[in-house]
Amino acid sequence: MTMQGVGAALAGAVAQFGSPAMAMAVMALASVLVTLWLASGLRPAPPTCPSGGCVPAPSGAGCPACRPA
Repeated sequence: MTMQGVGAALAGAVAQFGSPAMAMAVMALASVLVTLWLASGLRPAPPTCPSGGCVPAPSGAGCPACRPA
């Protein structure tokens, strides 16, 4: 909730030094950039091979996991 207030204050500051249309465009760009930055932390990590006895699956196998050696 605090960050909504910070965002509104930032939008007001940008609008004070430029036009409201420019402030909306700047805040829209900032919103997209923050969303992309935060979304990267939500993606699951790719599967990894357990140590010992595994070799990567062939590239056409359809699954990035490992197969037994």
